Amino acid sequence: MVALVWFSIYGTLGLESRLFAHRLFANRLWLVAERYRALLSEVNDNLIDGPALVQRRDELIAELDAIYQFTFGVDHAAHESLRLPPVPDERAA
Repeated sequence: MVALVWFSIYGTLGLESRLFAHRLFANRLWLVAERYRALLSEVNDNLIDGPALVQRRDELIAELDAIYQFTFGVDHAAHESLRLPPVPDERAA
């Protein structure tokens, strides 16, 4: 009986989709962070020139923007609750 209740709560809240979305989001962020770290390493070793640095940096920024734009489709309510601060009650002021 406990398992049935737990499964119904689990299915109702959609925890599996949230976990999958979080795992995918974290993985994509990790890959961008590693590419950025590799870029910084190349800069420190003077292996990359200015225009190539700017181009690769812009590619990383665009990829990061795409991750943040399209990853939160499954858990959009959680994203909005973190993105938008609560509106203060104007009547209390």
